[in-house]
Amino acid sequence: MKLKYFDLSFKFIMAKNTGKNTRIGAVKDRSQFFNQQTNTYLKRGPDGKFISGKSTPYKGVTTENKKTTKN
Repeated sequence: MKLKYFDLSFKFIMAKNTGKNTRIGAVKDRSQFFNQQTNTYLKRGPDGKFISGKSTPYKGVTTENKKTTKN
């Protein structure tokens, strides 16, 4: 008797660079916003802490909506 089995290994799909200055997919659990005081884009991790910052936007990272207040 031959037993058949199913491959239950899970493959995680990650955001990957294409080499054409674009990224396929989204980076999960991270967001970014532009800080006008320092002129940098800050990246926030899943726990809400800042991960890093740079002068150009991150590819594939969700941009947070900035709330504007009227004085």
